[in-house]
Amino acid sequence: MSDRPTPSNPPLSMQEFAELGTPRIVYVKPVVLPDGSRNFSIHAANGERLGLAPDYARALAEIRSHELEPVTLH
Repeated sequence: MSDRPTPSNPPLSMQEFAELGTPRIVYVKPVVLPDGSRNFSIHAANGERLGLAPDYARALAEIRSHELEPVTLH
């Protein structure tokens, strides 16, 4: 089986490629709030903030409780 584009397997457009996995993938990144506290921000693949967690473990637990796949950003 070939992964090359064919009429039955056309190449993805840039938009289709950008949206690949978007409904299930979220990312976590550390943030410092104005009060100086360190938290972890949870974002959808499109950048929309979904939530804030006080620590990394809670961020992952919350993400997985919604059957989403976490990706960490540094």
